[in-house]
Formats: sequence, C-alpha cells, structure tokens
Amino acid sequence: MTIERTITENIAWESPMDGHQATLHLVNREGETVEVGSNDDVYMLLANLYQLLADDHSISAGLVGFVIQTFGWAAPLDPATGETSAPPSEHPERRRVVLVAT
Repeated sequence: MTIERTITENIAWESPMDGHQATLHLVNREGETVEVGSNDDVYMLLANLYQLLADDHSISAGLVGFVIQTFGWAAPLDPATGETSAPPSEHPERRRVVLVAT
C-alpha cells in the first residue's frame, strides 16, 4: 500500500465534513498514521509543531512525514472582480472544504 493511499483512506476519507479543528498526523514507512495534535486555529497547531513532533509517539520509528488537515468554506469568485460578494462562510453558494497537505 502506498503512503498516499494510506493518507487518503485513513485521514481524508475518514474525516467528517463538519470538522472544525486542524489536525496533525504522523505517517511512518509502514503506512501507519496517528493523530498527534489538534487546534481550532491551524496557525497555533503549526506554532506547536516542533513540540508535537518531539513528543514520544508509538509510530515515530520510521517516520516519513506528517499530514496537516484543516477545514473551511469556499465560495465562487466574481469573474469581474476576482473576489467573493460575501465572506465565504456567509455566501449563499458556499461549499464546505477539507484541505489535506502532506
């Protein structure tokens, strides 16, 4: 099983679309994943990245990477201005989005 497939199956597809917290997951060579931290603010999660990685985790042997997942809103852009007519979370055509970055 590839690492990308593991990330897709274990993290992206298992996430509810109504999630509100950014999460940090570790991934090892065997494709195991574990959530090691979460925060309402993705910037605060990243600010604590070194501490979260320094903590002892059962899968840290063979660590090959980490995955950050966050949630938000998207709305269509006005073609004339390149901006939205309202904040994405309030736009009548808003869509819930999940961002998974490796």
